Amino acid sequence: MEKIERLKSDQGGENESMIFEVIKRGLDQNVPVLPRQVVDLGLRYDLTLPLTRFYASNKSSLPRVFKSFQTGNVWRAERPQKGRFREFTQFDLDIIGEKSITAEIELISAGLQILIDLNLENSSTLLVNDRRILRDIMLRARIDIDDHSSTLIILDKIDKIGRSGVEKELKELRGLTSVQVEELFDLIERMERDSDCFQSSEWEWYDIPYLIASLRKIYPDFKVSFSPTLVRGMGYYTGPIYEVVNDFSNKSICGGGRYDDMISKWSGDSVPAVGFSFGFERIMDLLPESWHISNGEHLAIGYSSINQFQEAITLQKHLLEAGISEVSLVKKPKKIKAVFFEDLSRQACDRFFDMDDFAPSLLKDKRYIIEVSRPILRQA
Repeated sequence: MEKIERLKSDQGGENESMIFEVIKRGLDQNVPVLPRQVVDLGLRYDLTLPLTRFYASNKSSLPRVFKSFQTGNVWRAERPQKGRFREFTQFDLDIIGEKSITAEIELISAGLQILIDLNLENSSTLLVNDRRILRDIMLRARIDIDDHSSTLIILDKIDKIGRSGVEKELKELRGLTSVQVEELFDLIERMERDSDCFQSSEWEWYDIPYLIASLRKIYPDFKVSFSPTLVRGMGYYTGPIYEVVNDFSNKSICGGGRYDDMISKWSGDSVPAVGFSFGFERIMDLLPESWHISNGEHLAIGYSSINQFQEAITLQKHLLEAGISEVSLVKKPKKIKAVFFEDLSRQACDRFFDMDDFAPSLLKDKRYIIEVSRPILRQA
């Protein structure tokens, strides 16, 4: 459970209308009250909000770049149907404290590798967009800033109700004019055409071209596409957003994005943050009855620059394919001290490989990587 004021902070988008609310305990049963006046708690609708609360309360004792993996149940007052539940399980990966696009590349790569390991890559497509791009489109369509959130909620329904349904709701529910709606979709269609090469100077593409190019280079067989109508339902996203759709599911099976402003709501400090969430039940519906998960050593790869990061994440992919069960990426400080290895030890890493020891000719040789990597406990 979370405090109701945290859950209803105008950051959860449409999910805030589906909160299971909890009335205060010990009320006088003889005194009439309105339920909305005595609600103080609610069941969490995702794992991100509790994570940001935890980080804000424990920031001083956490690593500068905090990487989190968590799983837990969440609740939404949905109308139960195939692929939608009132109680379901989420698996979340988050990186807090890294402002560069390397955080998105690392998280999405982890997500794609999981789907590949589960043999879902041939039927899945990664869709990518950026909340800043959506903001720019709405401003150019002369939609008031106060109407942006509600417009995005309706635009997010385009896969369910089609363009005509979205146009109707934008006019009838949001009061947009026919000219505004027509211009909005004209901009979206032009941007979609120009996204083939991302070379048009008409648009600010932000980090999208680099993000897509990097993911296509690392996972050339995984379909990655730019989608200017991808919104993601949460109101707290501030930058790149992404989700994976599967040919055999009518819902996204995982997704996430950057939420740089959320932690400052609780702590006052601006902290960059990126997340990737997996829908456990939706993925389970797509899997055969059994699959194999390997166990073994946890290796950390240290890199020092964004160019070296590209080599590191490629090496991570090869090592996972070679059978090492866990391979983490960590940005090295300018001078490595014992505290660096202590942090790795707390993250249950067994060995550390420095990209400065990287030998391109031995990229796929797992034995070489293990041989030159350092045991974490001995270093710490």
